[in-house]
Amino acid sequence: MARLRERPVFIYHQIGDYPEAQMGYGITPAAFRAHLDCLAQSGFDIIPLERMIAQIKGEAPFSPRAVSLTFDGGFRDAWEVVLPLLRERNLNAAFFIPTDFVGKENSLFAGTFPCMDWTQIRELAEADMTIGSFGRRGATLREMPEAEWREDAKASRKAIEDRLGIRVRFHAYKEQYPNRSLQRWFAEEGYEAVLTQCPTFRRSNLFRIGRIQVDDDDVNILKTKASNLYLFFKDTRTWRFIRQSKLDRLMHFFFSFLERKS
Repeated sequence: MARLRERPVFIYHQIGDYPEAQMGYGITPAAFRAHLDCLAQSGFDIIPLERMIAQIKGEAPFSPRAVSLTFDGGFRDAWEVVLPLLRERNLNAAFFIPTDFVGKENSLFAGTFPCMDWTQIRELAEADMTIGSFGRRGATLREMPEAEWREDAKASRKAIEDRLGIRVRFHAYKEQYPNRSLQRWFAEEGYEAVLTQCPTFRRSNLFRIGRIQVDDDDVNILKTKASNLYLFFKDTRTWRFIRQSKLDRLMHFFFSFLERKS
Protein backbone atom coordinates (compact mmCIF):
# COMPACT_ATOMS: atom_id res chain seq x y z
CA MET A 1 0.00 0.00 0.00
CA ALA A 2 1.21 3.50 -0.80
CA ARG A 3 2.37 5.75 2.00
CA LEU A 4 -0.41 8.00 3.18
CA ARG A 5 -0.24 11.76 3.28
CA GLU A 6 -1.14 12.11 6.94
CA ARG A 7 -2.32 14.75 9.36
CA PRO A 8 -2.61 14.25 13.13
CA VAL A 9 -5.41 12.08 14.48
CA PHE A 10 -5.53 12.61 18.24
CA ILE A 11 -6.67 10.10 20.89
CA TYR A 12 -8.29 11.29 24.09
CA HIS A 13 -9.49 9.08 26.94
CA GLN A 14 -11.13 10.58 30.03
CA ILE A 15 -12.24 14.21 30.07
CA GLY A 16 -13.30 14.89 33.65
CA ASP A 17 -12.53 16.28 37.08
CA TYR A 18 -11.27 13.01 38.50
CA PRO A 19 -8.78 12.49 41.36
CA GLU A 20 -5.26 13.31 40.22
CA ALA A 21 -4.07 9.74 40.80
CA GLN A 22 -6.58 8.53 38.19
CA MET A 23 -5.63 11.05 35.50
CA GLY A 24 -2.70 9.25 33.90
CA TYR A 25 -4.48 9.32 30.54
CA GLY A 26 -7.05 12.03 31.22
CA ILE A 27 -7.39 15.79 31.14
CA THR A 28 -9.85 18.13 32.79
CA PRO A 29 -12.89 19.63 31.04
CA ALA A 30 -11.30 23.07 31.34
CA ALA A 31 -8.16 21.78 29.62
CA PHE A 32 -10.17 20.19 26.83
CA ARG A 33 -12.00 23.45 26.25
CA ALA A 34 -8.61 25.19 26.12
CA HIS A 35 -7.39 22.60 23.60
CA LEU A 36 -10.34 23.30 21.31
CA ASP A 37 -9.79 27.06 21.63
CA CYS A 38 -6.04 26.66 21.02
CA LEU A 39 -6.53 24.63 17.85
CA ALA A 40 -9.02 27.15 16.49
CA GLN A 41 -6.87 30.18 17.38
CA SER A 42 -3.77 28.52 15.90
CA GLY A 43 -5.48 27.99 12.56
CA PHE A 44 -6.04 24.24 12.75
CA ASP A 45 -9.12 22.77 11.11
CA ILE A 46 -10.82 20.06 13.21
CA ILE A 47 -12.41 17.75 10.66
CA PRO A 48 -14.50 14.56 10.96
CA LEU A 49 -12.62 11.28 10.78
CA GLU A 50 -14.41 10.37 7.54
CA ARG A 51 -13.06 13.49 5.87
CA MET A 52 -9.59 12.88 7.29
CA ILE A 53 -9.53 9.37 5.83
CA ALA A 54 -10.80 10.68 2.49
CA GLN A 55 -8.09 13.33 2.27
CA ILE A 56 -5.21 11.02 3.19
CA LYS A 57 -6.49 8.59 0.54
CA GLY A 58 -6.48 11.43 -1.99
CA GLU A 59 -10.27 11.36 -2.41
CA ALA A 60 -10.75 14.84 -0.93
CA PRO A 61 -8.65 18.02 -1.05
CA PHE A 62 -5.71 17.83 1.35
CA SER A 63 -5.77 20.37 4.19
CA PRO A 64 -2.28 20.95 5.66
CA ARG A 65 -3.86 22.28 8.88
CA ALA A 66 -6.38 19.49 9.45
CA VAL A 67 -6.59 17.45 12.64
CA SER A 68 -9.15 14.91 13.84
CA LEU A 69 -10.27 13.99 17.35
CA THR A 70 -10.98 10.46 18.56
CA PHE A 71 -12.05 9.19 21.99
CA ASP A 72 -11.37 5.65 23.16
CA GLY A 73 -13.06 3.67 25.91
CA GLY A 74 -16.73 4.66 25.73
CA PHE A 75 -16.50 6.56 29.02
CA ARG A 76 -19.61 8.43 30.15
CA ASP A 77 -17.77 11.75 30.27
CA ALA A 78 -17.75 11.60 26.45
CA TRP A 79 -21.51 12.17 26.62
CA GLU A 80 -21.55 14.41 29.71
CA VAL A 81 -18.61 16.69 28.87
CA VAL A 82 -17.26 16.18 25.35
CA LEU A 83 -20.52 16.15 23.38
CA PRO A 84 -21.77 19.53 24.69
CA LEU A 85 -18.39 21.18 24.01
CA LEU A 86 -18.29 19.82 20.47
CA ARG A 87 -21.87 20.91 19.84
CA GLU A 88 -21.04 24.45 21.02
CA ARG A 89 -18.46 24.66 18.24
CA ASN A 90 -20.25 22.61 15.59
CA LEU A 91 -17.42 20.06 15.60
CA ASN A 92 -17.36 16.33 14.97
CA ALA A 93 -15.28 13.58 16.55
CA ALA A 94 -15.07 9.79 16.52
CA PHE A 95 -15.85 7.60 19.54
CA PHE A 96 -14.58 4.02 19.73
CA ILE A 97 -16.74 1.79 21.90
CA PRO A 98 -15.72 -1.41 23.75
CA THR A 99 -19.12 -3.06 23.64
CA ASP A 100 -18.80 -5.33 26.70
CA PHE A 101 -18.57 -2.24 28.93
CA VAL A 102 -21.61 -0.35 27.60
CA GLY A 103 -23.68 0.73 30.61
CA LYS A 104 -21.05 -0.66 33.00
CA GLU A 105 -17.66 0.46 34.31
CA ASN A 106 -14.23 0.21 32.74
CA SER A 107 -10.79 0.52 34.31
CA LEU A 108 -7.95 2.62 32.95
CA PHE A 109 -4.70 3.63 34.60
CA ALA A 110 -5.46 3.85 38.36
CA GLY A 111 -9.21 4.32 38.19
CA THR A 112 -12.53 2.73 37.32
CA PHE A 113 -14.89 4.93 35.32
CA PRO A 114 -18.57 4.69 34.31
CA CYS A 115 -19.25 4.07 30.63
CA MET A 116 -22.00 5.32 28.37
CA ASP A 117 -25.15 3.28 27.90
CA TRP A 118 -26.70 2.64 24.48
CA THR A 119 -29.08 5.61 24.80
CA GLN A 120 -26.16 7.98 25.34
CA ILE A 121 -24.14 6.44 22.49
CA ARG A 122 -27.19 6.81 20.25
CA GLU A 123 -27.32 10.50 21.15
CA LEU A 124 -23.73 10.87 19.97
CA ALA A 125 -24.61 9.17 16.68
CA GLU A 126 -27.68 11.37 16.23
CA ALA A 127 -25.44 14.41 16.74
CA ASP A 128 -23.43 13.25 13.67
CA MET A 129 -20.53 11.93 15.72
CA THR A 130 -18.73 8.91 14.29
CA ILE A 131 -19.16 5.66 16.24
CA GLY A 132 -16.47 3.05 15.70
CA SER A 133 -15.75 -0.40 17.09
CA PHE A 134 -13.07 -0.97 19.73
CA GLY A 135 -13.48 -4.69 20.19
CA ARG A 136 -15.54 -6.16 22.98
CA ARG A 137 -13.19 -5.01 25.74
CA GLY A 138 -10.67 -2.75 24.01
CA ALA A 139 -8.01 -5.44 24.28
CA THR A 140 -4.57 -5.01 22.80
CA LEU A 141 -3.58 -7.41 20.05
CA ARG A 142 -1.17 -9.16 22.42
CA GLU A 143 -4.03 -9.97 24.78
CA MET A 144 -5.85 -12.12 22.23
CA PRO A 145 -4.83 -15.25 20.34
CA GLU A 146 -4.77 -14.66 16.61
CA ALA A 147 -7.84 -16.88 16.11
CA GLU A 148 -9.91 -14.52 18.29
CA TRP A 149 -8.97 -11.26 16.56
CA ARG A 150 -11.58 -11.48 13.84
CA GLU A 151 -14.36 -12.63 16.14
CA ASP A 152 -13.64 -9.82 18.60
CA ALA A 153 -13.85 -7.13 15.91
CA LYS A 154 -16.87 -8.77 14.28
CA ALA A 155 -18.81 -9.05 17.56
CA SER A 156 -18.10 -5.42 18.50
CA ARG A 157 -19.17 -4.14 15.11
CA LYS A 158 -22.36 -6.22 15.07
CA ALA A 159 -23.40 -5.05 18.53
CA ILE A 160 -23.06 -1.40 17.54
CA GLU A 161 -24.81 -1.82 14.19
CA ASP A 162 -27.66 -3.84 15.70
CA ARG A 163 -28.22 -1.38 18.56
CA LEU A 164 -27.86 1.86 16.63
CA GLY A 165 -28.85 0.91 13.09
CA ILE A 166 -25.71 2.51 11.65
CA ARG A 167 -22.81 1.26 9.56
CA VAL A 168 -19.53 0.91 11.43
CA ARG A 169 -16.74 1.97 9.09
CA PHE A 170 -13.75 2.16 11.45
CA HIS A 171 -12.08 -0.04 14.05
CA ALA A 172 -9.45 1.00 16.59
CA TYR A 173 -6.86 -0.59 18.85
CA LYS A 174 -5.33 1.20 21.80
CA GLU A 175 -1.88 -0.05 20.84
CA GLN A 176 -0.05 -2.41 18.48
CA TYR A 177 -1.17 -2.92 14.91
CA PRO A 178 -2.88 -5.74 12.98
CA ASN A 179 -0.66 -8.06 10.94
CA ARG A 180 -1.07 -8.41 7.18
CA SER A 181 -3.58 -11.23 7.46
CA LEU A 182 -5.84 -9.22 9.77
CA GLN A 183 -5.42 -6.11 7.62
CA ARG A 184 -6.65 -8.09 4.62
CA TRP A 185 -9.59 -9.33 6.66
CA PHE A 186 -10.59 -5.78 7.64
CA ALA A 187 -10.44 -4.76 3.97
CA GLU A 188 -12.53 -7.77 2.92
CA GLU A 189 -15.10 -6.97 5.62
CA GLY A 190 -15.54 -3.47 4.22
CA TYR A 191 -13.87 -1.42 6.95
CA GLU A 192 -12.49 1.83 5.59
CA ALA A 193 -9.66 2.22 8.11
CA VAL A 194 -8.14 0.75 11.26
CA LEU A 195 -6.50 3.06 13.77
CA THR A 196 -4.03 2.35 16.53
CA GLN A 197 -1.65 4.40 18.65
CA CYS A 198 1.78 5.49 17.48
CA PRO A 199 4.49 4.49 17.32
CA THR A 200 3.81 1.51 15.11
CA PHE A 201 7.39 1.55 13.77
CA ARG A 202 5.84 0.92 10.36
CA ARG A 203 4.71 3.18 7.58
CA SER A 204 1.06 3.93 8.03
CA ASN A 205 -1.50 2.43 5.72
CA LEU A 206 -5.28 2.52 5.92
CA PHE A 207 -5.32 -0.45 8.29
CA ARG A 208 -2.68 0.76 10.74
CA ILE A 209 -3.00 4.51 11.11
CA GLY A 210 -1.00 5.64 14.13
CA ARG A 211 -2.86 8.13 16.30
CA ILE A 212 -1.26 10.59 18.74
CA GLN A 213 -2.27 10.37 22.40
CA VAL A 214 -3.23 13.56 24.22
CA ASP A 215 -2.97 13.31 28.00
CA ASP A 216 -1.45 16.68 28.99
CA ASP A 217 -3.42 19.81 29.88
CA ASP A 218 -0.71 22.11 28.44
CA VAL A 219 -1.78 23.63 25.11
CA ASN A 220 1.86 24.01 24.05
CA ILE A 221 2.28 20.24 24.20
CA LEU A 222 -0.83 19.92 22.04
CA LYS A 223 0.65 22.37 19.51
CA THR A 224 3.83 20.30 19.46
CA LYS A 225 1.84 17.18 18.72
CA ALA A 226 -0.04 18.96 15.93
CA SER A 227 3.20 20.05 14.26
CA ASN A 228 4.58 18.60 11.03
CA LEU A 229 7.87 17.77 12.76
CA TYR A 230 6.14 15.63 15.38
CA LEU A 231 4.05 13.97 12.69
CA PHE A 232 7.19 13.18 10.69
CA PHE A 233 8.75 11.27 13.58
CA LYS A 234 5.66 9.66 15.12
CA ASP A 235 5.89 6.18 13.56
CA THR A 236 9.67 5.85 13.54
CA ARG A 237 12.18 4.29 15.91
CA THR A 238 13.65 7.77 16.31
CA TRP A 239 10.36 8.74 17.98
CA ARG A 240 11.07 6.40 20.89
CA PHE A 241 14.55 7.90 21.31
CA ILE A 242 13.09 11.41 21.23
CA ARG A 243 10.56 10.49 23.92
CA GLN A 244 13.03 8.62 26.13
CA SER A 245 15.62 11.39 25.97
CA LYS A 246 12.91 14.04 26.45
CA LEU A 247 14.02 15.92 23.33
CA ASP A 248 10.34 16.48 22.60
CA ARG A 249 10.29 18.82 25.61
CA LEU A 250 12.52 21.20 23.64
CA MET A 251 9.72 21.47 21.11
CA HIS A 252 7.23 22.20 23.91
CA PHE A 253 9.49 24.95 25.27
CA PHE A 254 9.82 26.40 21.76
CA PHE A 255 6.04 26.70 21.38
CA SER A 256 5.78 28.12 24.89
CA PHE A 257 8.45 30.72 24.03
CA LEU A 258 6.55 31.75 20.91
CA GLU A 259 3.36 32.02 22.99
CA ARG A 260 5.03 34.42 25.41
CA LYS A 261 6.38 36.52 22.55
CA SER A 262 3.01 36.85 20.81
